[in-house]
Amino acid sequence: MPASNKVLIVDDESDICFLLEQILRKKDYQVIIANTLTDALARLILINPSILFLDVQLPDGSGLDALPA
Repeated sequence: MPASNKVLIVDDESDICFLLEQILRKKDYQVIIANTLTDALARLILINPSILFLDVQLPDGSGLDALPA
């Protein structure tokens, strides 16, 4: 298990978020979900996750554009 077991899932599709969350929680990860880039960037600063699942097409922009952040 990594030193930080926090995972941030950024996706606007609730089914994908739910599926990933269930799998990761069984592996003892703390899962945080964001449905927009704006929400994701705010949470990224606060939680400093060890893993990030980032969708490419989000309601407020492209996940690829947010990668440098």
